[in-house]
Amino acid sequence: MKIVTASEMRQVESKAGKSGVLAEELMRNAGKAVAQQMKHIMGGVVGKRILVLVGPGNNGGDGLFTASLLRQEGAEVWAYLCASRSVDDPGPREAMCQGVLVFASADDRDWSQMARLFTECDSVLDAVFGTGQNRQIDGVYRLALLSITKHKGLRPSMSVFALDIPSGLSPDNGQADLSCPQADYTITLGCPKRGLFTENGVKHAGKVVTVDIGIPIEAIKDLSCEELGELWARATLPSRFPFANKGSFGKVLALAGSKEYVGAACLCCGGALRAGAGRVTLAGLRSVQSVLAGINPEVTYLSLQETVGGLFIPENYKTLLDVASGYDVFLVGCGLGPTEEAKTLALKTVFRLSQECKLVVDADALNYLSSVPKWWMRIPQDAVLTPHVGEMARLCGISIDEVKKDCFELLRKKAAEWNKTIVLKDAISLIASPRGEVRVNNCPNAGMASAGTGDVLAGVIAGLAAQGLALFNAACLGVYLHSCAGSAVRLKMGDMGMLASDVVAELPYAIKRLKDN
Repeated sequence: MKIVTASEMRQVESKAGKSGVLAEELMRNAGKAVAQQMKHIMGGVVGKRILVLVGPGNNGGDGLFTASLLRQEGAEVWAYLCASRSVDDPGPREAMCQGVLVFASADDRDWSQMARLFTECDSVLDAVFGTGQNRQIDGVYRLALLSITKHKGLRPSMSVFALDIPSGLSPDNGQADLSCPQADYTITLGCPKRGLFTENGVKHAGKVVTVDIGIPIEAIKDLSCEELGELWARATLPSRFPFANKGSFGKVLALAGSKEYVGAACLCCGGALRAGAGRVTLAGLRSVQSVLAGINPEVTYLSLQETVGGLFIPENYKTLLDVASGYDVFLVGCGLGPTEEAKTLALKTVFRLSQECKLVVDADALNYLSSVPKWWMRIPQDAVLTPHVGEMARLCGISIDEVKKDCFELLRKKAAEWNKTIVLKDAISLIASPRGEVRVNNCPNAGMASAGTGDVLAGVIAGLAAQGLALFNAACLGVYLHSCAGSAVRLKMGDMGMLASDVVAELPYAIKRLKDN
């Protein structure tokens, strides 16, 4: 499913118009689709009292057509015009002809009429601004939106619907005005908007439903941002054949683990194996190897020399480079720790790695890179970086708030500038390619907010890349399968007490379900 900015949606509607689908037809289609969704969600609307807050633009026009259709379905509908509409606008006339009671804010001097309608309604449809907000939210607009929040607090049973996007929420970056209400449902038109896939979007939009309004496929085919879905994931899975051997499915070499973070090495290697890699080798400290051998018997080991104190010896990079030439993917960073010895070893290896070996960089190795000016110029080939928001801030040399301000555009810009595939890990994860493609994995799961799940993801991506997937596809499919496995674990045991090792164990079942469906 394509995901758009406000500007892109206007371009899509313009292309639709050129292909013969006129603006009024889109508006009527939107009204019909929103009314049908509200009817479905509410279990019928006969006798229900619905207040539609109507803004000055196209969103308000969509709201008026929705009001007319809800009235036809048997609801008692009130339309409150927060601004005057054009005399040529058929919306108010049609609504009144259908029996919708239309109230104008211009006639409601003390806004007592608005207060009465809020007190008496069963549901509210926010059709004030949508994606076309280009003015300060004040006056009657601010009062109307704040009234939604006020009356929802007084009467939690009052359903709140947002048409296309909650008013006051930026469709591009998810920044929210203080007056932006929290909807129970957002019925978004044609294509979901970027802002819905942000922290504020999740907070304010409630359950998001995307409805078809008759936009031709040709009008959206060139959009570069879309949501990951099951059909794509199934088609992208690496193929398996019965006469294969372990060499058929690729080899992963992982530089991971330390005395303090033994489990990280175990989890990333387990993720790579469970994603289908034919062979996984852990390059690690001898003292760590002895611990892991009984936990991951399928993993092979490259023992690296260490100091008396159990630290990496940087000159081991020569051994790593020699061995890496026989592997498909080099995974680096999981649980290496903050020591200078580990940092020097990792950077010397990464900066000299053959371009024939795919590179996945996670965790501590990302922090090592952030300390090197223009580090991306030292790694000319594409590589997968898997930062969480804090690591992304360090890589960019900015604050976490600046990362969150417009993460879509930041990710797209940095992926192109660095020539890297970036997985920005969060409740809703984003993946960007150097070519400007962005994919969204919309699967928030509080149970995944536990130590080690990121190590598992890095391993899964490495395992898929080893089987021949291009780095961007490996990153996208890895994120998707990782979240599917996490969702399955949550269904079994809830979102408290999930462990990263539970996700590792669930991965083959998630892949099997994807194939079987």
